Amino acid sequence: MNTNVQLRDMLPGEAEILLKIGKQFFSPIERMGMPIPQNALVAAVDGNIAGALFYKVFEGKNAAPVVYIDLAYVVKEYRGMGIGELLYHTGIERIKEQGYETITAMVADDNAASWKLFGKEGFERASFTEMVKALGFVGSLKLWVHTIYCISCGMNMWASIVAKSRKSWSEIATFLALNMLLITPFSIIYGHLNRQSPLPALLAYLSVLAISIVSGFIGCLTVKERWRFGFTRGGLLISLPLQLFGIIFPVMGRWYPSRFNKTKHNRKILGIEAVVEWLGLLSFSVISLINSEGSIYWQWMNSFLNAMLFYHIAAIFPFAHFGGRRVLNWSKGLYILLVILSLVQIGFSLFR
Repeated sequence: MNTNVQLRDMLPGEAEILLKIGKQFFSPIERMGMPIPQNALVAAVDGNIAGALFYKVFEGKNAAPVVYIDLAYVVKEYRGMGIGELLYHTGIERIKEQGYETITAMVADDNAASWKLFGKEGFERASFTEMVKALGFVGSLKLWVHTIYCISCGMNMWASIVAKSRKSWSEIATFLALNMLLITPFSIIYGHLNRQSPLPALLAYLSVLAISIVSGFIGCLTVKERWRFGFTRGGLLISLPLQLFGIIFPVMGRWYPSRFNKTKHNRKILGIEAVVEWLGLLSFSVISLINSEGSIYWQWMNSFLNAMLFYHIAAIFPFAHFGGRRVLNWSKGLYILLVILSLVQIGFSLFR
């Protein structure tokens, strides 16, 4: 740790400056949701801003106050000095000293560096039901909406609460049940309007989800790591309306390493898992195309699989966490190859 690093609270009139500096390190879409800091802890080196942590307090008449960590960043030239860890640790300690018991933050599902930092501070990935137990329904709903967690696909809510350890089989069962619940209204309505049974569409959708899970698990077996399955709770307000109109957009579920690894190693193993999953979807897309003539089930399979392949190609929000970005972060060459193969397959399906 560099001894020249000084931590201080945000100065009056400094909010806009901190926001302007921070925007350099986020994508254009992420910048749209970046707020002017309500409160901030600033790291300075020799008087220069080296990083910052933004946070806000949600007060409620019928709910306990909750602190939400908006974001944190470290300026590029000061990275590798332990500033990020210092910001998180000191910021959380200062928040606790002010008497706030519940601290929350949204973390992208592939941001292993933040997993590690929050894990060290005693945070856990929290489900909505666990947040309700800690904050009450009104408090949880307020947090869900005001932090845009409701539309933040591929994000998990981490919180300084006691959360139960979830087994992979339990997460898989909940993941499948939730997604089937979301697609069922469309399947019933579409089937009624077209005088068809909704079962082929429902079975095809379940099959595609199963292919994704099993293919990803096969990818896990190629890497000497312990893995767990989990699904992100963010973005439900996108998945729900889209699937009501028949646009497949599952709540995202993936395999994750059970322990924290160095960033480079983590990118590699996440990339390998995603490549094998992608290949599984691509293979079954070819099979579904071959068998789709005269089969409603295989026609639905082909349609759903093409949608999933497209989401893997589009490694940007809100599709980034379907797996494509994992591959892109690990190997640009493999990503380009899989994009080409997927486009060829989608093209054959659309113009055959």
